[in-house]
Amino acid sequence: MEKLESLSPDESTCLLAAFRGLSEILGCTVDEWGFDYESNCFIAKGVSFKEGIDPAQVIRDISMYPRRVDFIDGGRAIMGLSQIPYTSTNEMTQFMVQSFKGSVVEGTSKAPTYLRQAVQDYKNAHGFGTKRGPKPKRTIRLDDLDSVDALSLDKDEVIRLKEIIRKAEELNV
Repeated sequence: MEKLESLSPDESTCLLAAFRGLSEILGCTVDEWGFDYESNCFIAKGVSFKEGIDPAQVIRDISMYPRRVDFIDGGRAIMGLSQIPYTSTNEMTQFMVQSFKGSVVEGTSKAPTYLRQAVQDYKNAHGFGTKRGPKPKRTIRLDDLDSVDALSLDKDEVIRLKEIIRKAEELNV
């Protein structure tokens, strides 16, 4: 696992500002937080990420647009406490847009591939994953209506079933 021994004050501030997401999603760890009295900033020492993530690339990506450090998340990081897990996909999207803005294409909020894959893995591991695209249509056979569980049908399926039954009754009369 690759490790960055020491970051500059600006890079450390960017790391601290994004630390909640970096630790939760990308497995970021910092061996030690120091304080630089000249620049009045915290300094991260011994920065590493989970296997397959290049620490230097992540630092370059998050350092493009520095942002303020959140007091609670930053304080938890400096004290060595575990970060608060994400509870919704909106929080993860907010982290991606705020921390990685412009890292792929200047002026956009497109996230790097390694981050999108890590977020998808996090979502799947924590029950946030959702399938995209149209739902498969259910086949309802008129000759086997007794097997249809009306409670399992959604509103559109019930309306469609009623319409089919009405048309079938008109044809039989």
